[in-house]
Amino acid sequence: MASTALPNKYWYSVIEDRMPWMEHTTLIKILTETEDPIDYKSLAARLIEVTTTSDDRNGPWDEYLGLQNRRRIMMCIDQILDDIEDSVASQDNYEGVSTQILGLSSFRAVTFLCDASIAKKNTDIYIRPVIDNPPSVMNVKVYFGAHGGMVGIEFLLEGDKSGRLVGHQTNWLQIVSFRKDVVINGFVISLGPMREFHTNHMIHGLAILTDGNYHHPYARFGHWTNNDIVHILCARTTETLVGLSAQYTEDYISQFGIIVADLATGSSGFVWDMEGDLLATTRWTGNWPSPDNEPARLMPSLKQLNIRRTQTAVQFLDFRSRVIDCITAFFPFGKGKAIGGLLFKFSDGTRQLVGKAKNDRSISRFACNVITFNPGNEQRITGVAIYCTDKRLGSPEPCGVNSIVFITEPRWKNMVLGYRRFQSPGGYELKGPYEYYDKERITVGMQFVIEQGVITQLGLMH
Repeated sequence: MASTALPNKYWYSVIEDRMPWMEHTTLIKILTETEDPIDYKSLAARLIEVTTTSDDRNGPWDEYLGLQNRRRIMMCIDQILDDIEDSVASQDNYEGVSTQILGLSSFRAVTFLCDASIAKKNTDIYIRPVIDNPPSVMNVKVYFGAHGGMVGIEFLLEGDKSGRLVGHQTNWLQIVSFRKDVVINGFVISLGPMREFHTNHMIHGLAILTDGNYHHPYARFGHWTNNDIVHILCARTTETLVGLSAQYTEDYISQFGIIVADLATGSSGFVWDMEGDLLATTRWTGNWPSPDNEPARLMPSLKQLNIRRTQTAVQFLDFRSRVIDCITAFFPFGKGKAIGGLLFKFSDGTRQLVGKAKNDRSISRFACNVITFNPGNEQRITGVAIYCTDKRLGSPEPCGVNSIVFITEPRWKNMVLGYRRFQSPGGYELKGPYEYYDKERITVGMQFVIEQGVITQLGLMH
């Protein structure tokens, strides 16, 4: 199980003081109660390292560590690694799965409940076990715990005597039957209503997407609201969903993923860049893009913001089939402060608000809060540049994006919302600009991260 290793000094102290004379059960108990994550491969290497020296002497007093104790240490190591292997491999159900499917499989997963416990199990199941003439899914059962969170999902395939289970069965379940030859493309996972500064979630609802219909689920399970945070895990148009994967304990599912393959070309499915923030490509509120759309990078990046991960969901604004007429910005904390909302008006008369339409009382009419497009000239957005308020200023208001430069085609006309050249009373200039431009790919929408009532990140969608 890959994770961050404990310091060398910790393992040296354990070896010298206690570990060589312990029974296996006691050793397991210590490792289970350890709060920090453990890298077991490093643990094994360090155990060997501290029990072997060039002159066969060990410890601070050069005392001998007998062969019997070394053997007991190695037995402990073997048992630990066997337990880990059993908790992972023995749960997988590869019965009837062709070697071609296994060879083409790629995994895409998201973690939404962080837990350093080593008691979690992993399971992979395949619902498309063969390439040609695959069995149909007969029904799906979803199991929930006493707390209302999802703890298991089970697929019954045509010809199977029992279902293929991920997680655990309970007495609280919902079941949906499927028409023959319905193709499952992906899942929408509801983590419950939006709550700021809450990063750990349980699965409150699960929806199944079929036949390429990414926005109207075939079936919904569990509890849903109009303000849910959702994860979208879908096969792309050129891919086939062949299975699913999960990490779980007795009480919850902490990681959920799909297994995909490109059966048409005989190649593996698309794999996410694990260095990026997966929340920016899978975690949404309200609406979500097609899996074939490609999000441009969010700006500023998490590294530039000096944070490890976003604390909230991404909001998606779709204008693929609409023409923007104008955009209005709102400044809830006053002139020069962060933008709290953007109102997009389209030429067909529709409107869509991102954030909140609230201005500080000091904001009346000024030239920086509205930009107007020229629909007749087929003006389109090809890039953005943004400036952000600086946390070093010590201002009590939340920091975020305070000006947006929209780069457009044709004629490279730049339009500015907010105060690009605003300077604080203390003399500090704004951070930025953070820029992104792509003339070749069509922009079909935008994505926004909103925290503490202001826009903190944004990006285009292609």
